[in-house]
Amino acid sequence: MASVTETAPYKGVIAYFPVRDAKKAIAFYETAFDGKVVDTRPTDDGRLMHCEMTINGGPVMFNDPFPEHGMGT
Repeated sequence: MASVTETAPYKGVIAYFPVRDAKKAIAFYETAFDGKVVDTRPTDDGRLMHCEMTINGGPVMFNDPFPEHGMGT
C-alpha cells in the first residue's frame, strides 16, 4: 500500500456552512467562543464568500449565502 502524505493544515471533517450574515457571525463567534479569524474573502458587494476561523484550536468555515449561484438562501 502506498503511503499518504498529509498536505492539508487540518485533519478530519471540517464544518463549512452558509450563515445569513457572516460578518455578524464572526463577531458572535469571537465573543461567545473566543474564535480567531484565520482568513476572510469579501466580495465587492460586502458579503463574505469565505471565512475561516478557529474555535478551541479547531477549524470552522462559513460564508454568506449566494442564492444567485445556488448556494444557500
